Amino acid sequence: MNSTKILLILSFLFILSICQVETSKLNHPKIIIENDSIVISEEISQGYKIPWRSSKLFFRNRISEIPRSERNKLDWWGELLNINPDAQLYISGFFSPSFDDITTIEKGSELANKRAINVLYYLSNKFPNISDRLHPINYHVHKSLIADSILRLGSRAEVELKFSNFTETKFITGRTLGYWNMSYKDTIERVAPILRQILNRNPSSIILLKGIGFPNTYVSYRSLNFLRRKLGSKIGGDERIILFTDPNETTDKPYALLEITAVTFSPAEILWIKPFVEPTIDFKIREEFKQELHNDILYCISSSKGFGRFIGKLHPSETKFNLLGVPILNSDYEIYFFFSELDVIDTNILRVIITKPNFLTFEIDIWNLEEIESNDNSAVNLWFAAKTVANLPELSSSAKVTIIVPENADSIGEQCWNTFANILSIYNYMDRKSLLKWIKQKGIEIEILFSGSVDFKETLSNFDEELNKGLCTFRIEMIGK
Repeated sequence: MNSTKILLILSFLFILSICQVETSKLNHPKIIIENDSIVISEEISQGYKIPWRSSKLFFRNRISEIPRSERNKLDWWGELLNINPDAQLYISGFFSPSFDDITTIEKGSELANKRAINVLYYLSNKFPNISDRLHPINYHVHKSLIADSILRLGSRAEVELKFSNFTETKFITGRTLGYWNMSYKDTIERVAPILRQILNRNPSSIILLKGIGFPNTYVSYRSLNFLRRKLGSKIGGDERIILFTDPNETTDKPYALLEITAVTFSPAEILWIKPFVEPTIDFKIREEFKQELHNDILYCISSSKGFGRFIGKLHPSETKFNLLGVPILNSDYEIYFFFSELDVIDTNILRVIITKPNFLTFEIDIWNLEEIESNDNSAVNLWFAAKTVANLPELSSSAKVTIIVPENADSIGEQCWNTFANILSIYNYMDRKSLLKWIKQKGIEIEILFSGSVDFKETLSNFDEELNKGLCTFRIEMIGK
């Protein structure tokens, strides 16, 4: 046998050994689920709500101390950073010239800065381990929240979450809208390794692909979905890539913007569970890996049928956890365990079997798409609402979807419906005309409901009610098969 053949054989054996090692890693997860299925043999009724997670905190006039009524908002954002090691929080302070009795820009900037710094101090004291990831913005100006807002809404602070190691990336369109410049291939190759690392380390992270200047049409979503599939092939799947069009942002030439945001579903608000059911999952950590773990284990539970991503954490000494706060369906659930210190994810499948009819009401708040500058939260919530509805024929014998919009807000309801329908079309691989036939054939009832107007009272506790006048809600009611 000549030297060339020997070299080829040795090279093959070396590559084979590497593949065997990698396969071994995949086939030997660090966490083992003891029970791969849960059977619920009683009739249950459930109600859950995913409330809007406000990034705005309101202050009393001329005051920089954080009111008690606003601290629960900050607690949620602090916990979000706590479970996502690459998340950064940027804090901005603002002032209202009249409400805060500001006579000069210098005094207003000083008050706004104190508000931002107090937010930083509060979060640093309550969550010491995230203090190096809090960034107050030093330059503060007066900025109205919405064009017709009352002056008190200017007395606030705002927080914005970003993920480190990633810069917003553009995809350039071709000569015709709906087609892409061939540079998209190089862009995907460049960003894919960074995205994989962030997704592996941060359970709440999700990729948002926004069409800036794209019309809110099925054709726009189909075009964006082309990029979604191409990117998904490079990062191990497209489950954590969502699409959204932003026709309100003006630009000379439409483009797609790739950024990373966070899923904000945990914890869900439990409206009712009758009778009370708390499915418990037993698990164990392989002994050879216990010594490598020094931090809490993060996990994500996600139904294959679309009801969001629910995040939690476990101490390495624990041996069980429950699905409390997660809608219970006849569905497979993917359970992802994140070892951020090792940049590794374990995946397990849990099957939930409900032997009797079950009743579920699920609400997701969707913000006013016309008045709010940042639509990331709206994009995430709309995407998961549509994914859920796409799976209703498999889950339910009867289902109703209600889009609740503010009174006298026809344009808001129309925009919510169009966005929802476009995403639903992408999930079902059909155009809008075919989608309407599908909805009718599957017996899914859909209606737009106008809620009553909110009478605003000028007290701090009612500030959110003023903003909620532009809040849309998706309500999904179903009877399980």
